[in-house]
Amino acid sequence: MSQEEMLAKQEEINLQAEEGEQRRKNKKRVITNPNQLTGHWSEQEHNTYLEFLNMHRTVMESQDQKKTSKIFKLMSETIGTRSPSQCR
Repeated sequence: MSQEEMLAKQEEINLQAEEGEQRRKNKKRVITNPNQLTGHWSEQEHNTYLEFLNMHRTVMESQDQKKTSKIFKLMSETIGTRSPSQCR
């Protein structure tokens, strides 16, 4: 491969990398549930969270039960405005 061919190949690789960066920068987070919020929790959300923890204390204290009972999905449904990941 000649030096000119190598330079052309390198330029092509650089252009592809720049295009890939452009695609990633423009990608936005997909909102699956428009009722879910981001950022700081409101006072009401926090109080609901604490009530949930008190009601399900035995499950929350057991590592095995937390993994098998899908407690965070239930917590998310109870709070209503937060995803299971945010509750976790």
